[in-house]
Amino acid sequence: MTTRAEMLTNIEELCFACLNLHLYLDNHTEDINAMDTYNKLCCEFTKARMCYEKKYGSLNNFDYL
Repeated sequence: MTTRAEMLTNIEELCFACLNLHLYLDNHTEDINAMDTYNKLCCEFTKARMCYEKKYGSLNNFDYL
């Protein structure tokens, strides 16, 4: 079973990866592999965040559920 701390760490790691890939793609718009990876990681981030929020509540002041 995944602990709350592990879930938060996973969310933070995915968020960091998405943000960095977004910055990379600002200057490398033709990199299809990076775009595919970005889309995959953003989907994983959204799923991880929604799973956490379902179990523990919203991560910020504005709930997206």
